[in-house]
Amino acid sequence: MIINVSPSNIEEAAEIYSISWIESHKDVCSERFLKEHTPSYMKRKIEDAIEKGWKYYIYLSHLPIGIVSFRGNEISALYVLPNMERRGIGGELLSFVENKIESSPFLWCRKENYKAMTFYLKRGYVIAEEKVVGGKMTEVKLIKRQSHSRRKELVN
Repeated sequence: MIINVSPSNIEEAAEIYSISWIESHKDVCSERFLKEHTPSYMKRKIEDAIEKGWKYYIYLSHLPIGIVSFRGNEISALYVLPNMERRGIGGELLSFVENKIESSPFLWCRKENYKAMTFYLKRGYVIAEEKVVGGKMTEVKLIKRQSHSRRKELVN
């Protein structure tokens, strides 16, 4: 089940965000920087983003295990707890927000995050742009290719 992040579950969303973000960035960030991304830090980050119009959702099974956000047609913060990956949860979260977006969903992904890049490319995203951030990381903008049938649905 996928539901809105609210005051009653924001702590769980922040914990998922913290654990998963640290796991996905441990190969490029210092230990000190990783340790700054605590659940309380991520909670503030979610609260700030919600104030700026981002919508956050949490994936619930018997426990909260994934989050995703979007604003306009930009998708962000798609994270699943590391021990729950490769079970279709990320795909469900991605499809959920794609269905809420009116046209050409896009997102930014660290090029060096091969697991995430493979995930998005298999789901029809293509690289549209690259930029170096922080002096040593490359982020890529990925845009979802619209299938002919999906474009037809949007027109009708």
